[in-house]
Amino acid sequence: MMGLLALAAVCPTVLLGALAIESARRDVRREVIRGNLALIRSIGQQLNTTLQDTRRALLVAAAAWSEEPARVDSVLRRLRDEFSLLRTVALLDRQGRTVGGNPLGPGVDFSLDLANSYGGYVSDVLFRPQSRRVLLVVQARDRRGALVGFIAAVVDLGFVGRRLGETRLGPGASLLLVDGHGRQVAAAGPQPATTAGDRSLRGEHPGVDRALATHTEGQLIFADPSGRQWIAVYRNLSLMSEVRGVRWSVVLQQPTDQAFALARKATRDTLLVAAFVLLVALGAGAMMARRITRPLGRLVEQTQQVAAGRLDAPLVIERAGAELALLSQSFARMVQNLRENRDHLYALTEFRRNLVQSIPVGVLSLDRHGVIRAVNAAQERLSQRSAAELLDRPLAQAFPQRPGDHPLHAPLQQLLGSGDPIDLTLDNRSTAFTPRPCLRYRIRAAPLRDRQGAIDGAVVLQEDLGERARLEQQLIRSEKLSSVGVLAAGV
Repeated sequence: MMGLLALAAVCPTVLLGALAIESARRDVRREVIRGNLALIRSIGQQLNTTLQDTRRALLVAAAAWSEEPARVDSVLRRLRDEFSLLRTVALLDRQGRTVGGNPLGPGVDFSLDLANSYGGYVSDVLFRPQSRRVLLVVQARDRRGALVGFIAAVVDLGFVGRRLGETRLGPGASLLLVDGHGRQVAAAGPQPATTAGDRSLRGEHPGVDRALATHTEGQLIFADPSGRQWIAVYRNLSLMSEVRGVRWSVVLQQPTDQAFALARKATRDTLLVAAFVLLVALGAGAMMARRITRPLGRLVEQTQQVAAGRLDAPLVIERAGAELALLSQSFARMVQNLRENRDHLYALTEFRRNLVQSIPVGVLSLDRHGVIRAVNAAQERLSQRSAAELLDRPLAQAFPQRPGDHPLHAPLQQLLGSGDPIDLTLDNRSTAFTPRPCLRYRIRAAPLRDRQGAIDGAVVLQEDLGERARLEQQLIRSEKLSSVGVLAAGV
């Protein structure tokens, strides 16, 4: 009882706590993922805006060069003054030769094919010991749309690292920006060992692999080489940019134990509450045990004795409380009624058994499947078979049909289905129920029905009328001899 009380008190709390924990985990995970995705979208948008502003400034310079070549130097100076990201700006003719501005410098390759095909492009990241740069190229065309040349500018990507560094991250979270080859462009926050250096992180960082393999955003959970679980969100910036060649991706990662700290706190609080409720329930159960559980235990023992059929066992009337006393008294009355009903049933059953056994007519009882369920002594004498040989056997097996016997199995089987009674009187015929032919044999069968009126079996009554037939024949012969004697006396 104490255990049941404890379970009754704790189970709802544990169930509600489990639901609350699961709901908190889902909510925390959803909020963490949604917040991190919003953060990297904002970062990607700002990076794209910066590149687009720089590109538009170069387009303005390209328009000035194509319309008024004399103003090019002033426009370039103004570009350098207003855009601190620009390290070098060069004017190139249609063949890609430098015709103005500053040379691009060693290690900066200009692609004439990309410049002609896409109207401008952003090169792969140029890794320097202390900086990251890209080459931004736009076309210069005159008013008729003819190609005049190209403006190529080396853009310093230091603003990317500064932007990432200004981002407010959660506990243990880190940001990573990689180029289209998976090389680290900038990072912020504590980085795992796999993100160090300028080598490609393909195959080393699951978030980078997933980000480079798709053009959309998403999230995943992975484990680092030490076995620590991380949750990462990623976004590929290629669809956000209008400039050909920007294939960067942003990855934000955070340890799951720190990202889901709120869910762990909810779990801990729920477990503490469940433990407290369990202790209170155990204490209340211990206090109520002496008052309720012991009398109930004795009543259960008495109930088990009654269920086992020991109705004559002595009963103890409990006085532990009004409800228990009433329950105990009701149980005692129920047991007394059961005793009386049992004795009455035993007497009625014995009377019926003696009545059936005393009937001089053979009685055979069948269930709805044609299996023999009862046989009286008269039937045993008629068939010269004991009840042990006949009970619980199908009729066709207990009394097999022999050649020359009057067919009775089919009508009996039909009786179990249709309920039509049978009344047959056979003269000088054998049946499956008798070992030899009888001078006269009568068989009557009627259906047995349950409370709903459905056929539940059949009862077969059999009687050997051979002695009566012989007496009738003797009487007829006597009457004939009497008539002959009267006739002779008259003559």
